[in-house]
Order: sequence, then C-alpha cells, then structure tokens
Amino acid sequence: MLSLQNHVRQVSAKIIEPCGTSDNALKFTAGLVQAVHLDALLENVVNTDCVRLKVKYPDTRTEQIIPRVTDFRKLSPLRHRLVTNVNLSHGVWTEACPVEISLILSLLDTEETSRTAAKQSEGCVELCTPVKILISPTATRKT
Repeated sequence: MLSLQNHVRQVSAKIIEPCGTSDNALKFTAGLVQAVHLDALLENVVNTDCVRLKVKYPDTRTEQIIPRVTDFRKLSPLRHRLVTNVNLSHGVWTEACPVEISLILSLLDTEETSRTAAKQSEGCVELCTPVKILISPTATRKT
C-alpha cells in the first residue's frame, strides 16, 4: 500500500502590536533610538533562527534585525510568539513619515545574509503585510 504524507505548510505571521492604526507620530530626538514594542504570532515556523524583522524607512533604507532567541516563546512545535522591541533611529525629518515593520523568513545562511544589503533582499520571504508606524525625529533643542 502506498502512503503519501503531506509535509507542505504555509508559513505565516501576524503582527498583533503595534497595530499601525494610530495617527499620532512617535516623536524622538534625531540620531537617538526610539524603541517600539512588537508582539507577533508565527505559524508553521520550524526554525526561528531564520526569522528576521524588516524595517523600511521612507528614504528607501532597509534594515534586517535578527531577534534574540529569548524573544521567542514556543506555543507548540510549529507555533511561536515573538515579543521584542524594535529600535528605530534616523536623522531629522521635516514632517512625520511612516516606517514599515514586517516579519520575513531568511532562506540563506546567517553568514550570507549579513554580507550586503543588496543580498539581504534576495533570499527572503515576507511572512505578513507590513505595519506602518508614523515617526517624527526632531532636531535637538539648543538652550
């Protein structure tokens, strides 16, 4: 008798927080760091070492952040919860602009992924739609 087992699963993620619906911009001093709390649910992820946070700024600069291993909570063998802070930093802007935060799955080795920014976008799969957060880096006040 022939037995077929289906091991194909759709990997996905849902960002619970921030929800991205706020019109209030996060204001912080340009050049310093603003932490944004992130809470996400990952489905059908076998290896959490391949999960990355993708931050896309309005000037088309993109960063990939590797979450700490301790930020993941294992809910079941293929279900994980990611609770972490995303550190945002940028120069001065004239007005509030949206920054996109999303979760991606890196298909390359960690060594290959960290080489260049151009290579980073090649071997990645988006796990969810990006959440947009308004930020407003302001100039330092002189007294």
